[in-house]
Amino acid sequence: MTTVDTGAWIRSNRLGTRMLAIRPEQLSVFEDAVRPTLVAEATQRLAVRHGRYFAALGPAVVRAVVEHGMRRAEQLGAGTEWGIDAVTELVLILGAGFDRDPLLPWVGEFFASAPSGPAAGELPLLSGLVSRYVEETAGPHGVAMRLALQRLASFEWGAWSVPPMQRRGDAIGPVLAALYPEKVSALDRRGLLGTLLRAGEATATRHGLTDDRGSLLCVVLTLVLGAHFDDDPQFPWARGFTTTAALLDDAYGFLQRVVAAVEA
Repeated sequence: MTTVDTGAWIRSNRLGTRMLAIRPEQLSVFEDAVRPTLVAEATQRLAVRHGRYFAALGPAVVRAVVEHGMRRAEQLGAGTEWGIDAVTELVLILGAGFDRDPLLPWVGEFFASAPSGPAAGELPLLSGLVSRYVEETAGPHGVAMRLALQRLASFEWGAWSVPPMQRRGDAIGPVLAALYPEKVSALDRRGLLGTLLRAGEATATRHGLTDDRGSLLCVVLTLVLGAHFDDDPQFPWARGFTTTAALLDDAYGFLQRVVAAVEA
C-alpha cells in the first residue's frame, strides 16, 4: 500500500502551510491516526448516493468496502479525495475485482492503456463508460436491477434441476435470461455468455460445489455481483462457503436485506 497520497493529504489538509520536517516513521504514525477520519469522511460522501445500500450492508462491511476502495485508489495513483470516491464507486457498482473481471474486459483495457495509473483527468472518462454500462444493464434509475433482485429473492432454487439429456450450461442459460434479461442481453451482445458460465462454474469448483444447483447459484451470483464476488468486501458471507445450502442461505439473506433497503 502506497502512502504518498495520504501523507500529502496530511500535509496539505491538516498541517496548513507551515514548513515541517517529517521523518518517514513519523509520517506512518500520522497516516495510521488520520486514516479512520478519511474513511469516515469518504463514507459520508458516498452515503449520499448509496445510503440505502449501505444500510443493507451494515457499518462494519461499509467500512471495509471504503477502506478497500481507498487502498485501490492509492494503488492506482488516484489517492485524492475525488479519486478515492471514484474508485470506491467502481467497487460498489462493478465489484471489487472491477479491473480484472472477465465480464468487464473494457475496464481492464482502460487501465492497461494507462500503465502508470489513471490520471485525474482520465477517471471521468471511465465513470462515463460505467454510467452507460449501468444504464444498459440495470435500466433507468436501476429499475431492471431491482426487478432482477426481486426475482432472485423469490426464485425456487430447490425446484430447479438439469433436465435429462441436457447439458448443465444449456439448462442454466434460460434461467439467467429469466432472472436478469437486461444484463444477460448486454453480455450476449459482447459475446461474454460463455465467459460468464465458465467464471461461475470455476468459482463453484474452487469451493468444492459439484452439484447442479451449486453451479447455477455461483453463475447467478457472478452475473449479479461480479466474477470475484467470493473475494469482495461487500460480500463477506461469500468467502468461505463449502456447501450449496450454506451459500444459498447467506445469499438469500443478503438479497432480502438489499430488496428491503431499496424498497424502504
